[in-house]
Amino acid sequence: MVYIFSTLTGGQDYCLYERISNGNVILKKKISINGGANVANKKLYTPKGVVTSVSDEDYEVLKQISEFNNHVARGFLKVQKTKQDADEAVH
Repeated sequence: MVYIFSTLTGGQDYCLYERISNGNVILKKKISINGGANVANKKLYTPKGVVTSVSDEDYEVLKQISEFNNHVARGFLKVQKTKQDADEAVH
């Protein structure tokens, strides 16, 4: 199990596409990562990060998607093998 900590305001769908023999492109896999960091809710609490757990297999797929890698490189997403409080993880 892999835990992805997000500081993105909105959730993200990361999609892996495959080109088939006739030249068309099909959606092979879609993985959703929760958003909602820094958004006030009814209690006016604004968490600094939101956690999503993904399987090891899905994480291997995510590593193939350039948009996911860009978000990790820019610090919007942090990947860990162990779960912890999201506020601690994103610092």
